[in-house]
Amino acid sequence: QQTCCKPKQHLDEHNIGVAVNAQRFAQNLPALKYALPTIAQHKLFSKHAEHEKYRWQNSAFSHAKVIATSTEKQGFFGVNMASTGCGKTIANARVMYGLANENEGCRFSVALGLRTLTLQTGDAYRALLKLGDDELAVLIGSQVVKTLHQLNKEPEKTHTGSESADALFEQLFVSYEGQIYDGRLKHWLSTSPKLEQLISAPVLVSTIDHLMPATESKRGGKQIAPMLRLLTSDLVLDE
Repeated sequence: QQTCCKPKQHLDEHNIGVAVNAQRFAQNLPALKYALPTIAQHKLFSKHAEHEKYRWQNSAFSHAKVIATSTEKQGFFGVNMASTGCGKTIANARVMYGLANENEGCRFSVALGLRTLTLQTGDAYRALLKLGDDELAVLIGSQVVKTLHQLNKEPEKTHTGSESADALFEQLFVSYEGQIYDGRLKHWLSTSPKLEQLISAPVLVSTIDHLMPATESKRGGKQIAPMLRLLTSDLVLDE
């Protein structure tokens, strides 16, 4: 007995459809950055540090403002070297804000090597820069990681963790409650809410492995969201 399966689409129709959608996607890329949420007119980014240990941040921020216009065409690569406890984490954010057009707003990503430092950096931005859940996204392996981090912050309890427990971190967890992107690429992003959050957030703090797929185009489309994130925001590599 033979069965005949009718194709859903002829090959030429499929190829034409792919070409049309690829053209639309490419045409929308240059405007994508300007359609996404940003941080603008934020006083704490530009507020002068009063403590002597942190005053170097003021000079770094002022210099970033001076060269901001030229970096729009020339780009910017900076190396931030300061002693432990001098506020490099906050300084990096202030430099990114200084380089941005304050009217258009600032978007940047912070990539770190450890999950613990990722969560600590997110906490620092919330506490010192007063970034809310509608401005800051913290991208970690899973809800379990966030729960363990919250428990470890409780002084009366002690907990131990192990990097070998990677099975806990297989599910992507994004802590972000802000405005979801509602622009030209909404059609492509709507099927992946977590990736939509990843791209939309004005400030993203994550381990670097979530952005590295942008350089690995052989992984079945997993590079698209990291590529869009890097195309639409500045990047800080924190140790």
